[in-house]
Amino acid sequence: MEKEQSECGRTVEKLQEMHPWIITEKQLFNKPGTDYDFSTREYESARQELELLQTEQKKYVRPS
Repeated sequence: MEKEQSECGRTVEKLQEMHPWIITEKQLFNKPGTDYDFSTREYESARQELELLQTEQKKYVRPS
């Protein structure tokens, strides 16, 4: 468990370096009414919506 926590910590640090917005938006994570409030999100319907949008997007991508 300690190893996993250490790996997760390094992953978070790496993500923050790659995406500076994480640090500035972090205080909003899991706050009701923000873009980062996932408590009311239905994951199965979100997954289905993502798959549908990806399928639609492939129609518009030109082959190289």
